[in-house]
Amino acid sequence: MFVKKETISAIIMKERKKESDRCAKEFARQMKTETAKLDSQHAAKMKETIRRYDAMLKQKDVEIDALKEEISENYRLYQELRSREISLDSLSHDFDAIVNEMNIKIQESIQPFYRVVSKTETVKRLSDKKNRKIEAVFKAI
Repeated sequence: MFVKKETISAIIMKERKKESDRCAKEFARQMKTETAKLDSQHAAKMKETIRRYDAMLKQKDVEIDALKEEISENYRLYQELRSREISLDSLSHDFDAIVNEMNIKIQESIQPFYRVVSKTETVKRLSDKKNRKIEAVFKAI
């Protein structure tokens, strides 16, 4: 029996096509499986990353709120200290004025005493010159 070369070539081509289609289907199935697997892994990683990111954001928000509270507390304390400093400056000026006024009053109240002492010393010196012993000293000089 004679078989034409064309028939054999056609049969070979037909088998090749069947095998190629079968391999293509198998490859497509494997590709689909791998793609689905990678997509699910990627989605899981993305979910985990987003979850960690949200947790970090919440933690940072808590830290920011705590720092804001601390800043406001420190600012309130600063304002309080500043007002005390201003009042202390005012009080210091008042004390200085009172001390200066008291110093002047003391000097004014002591001034008559100094005048009396000065007059007493002057009289004493004059009276000392009339003393015999003093006169003797002055004559010796």
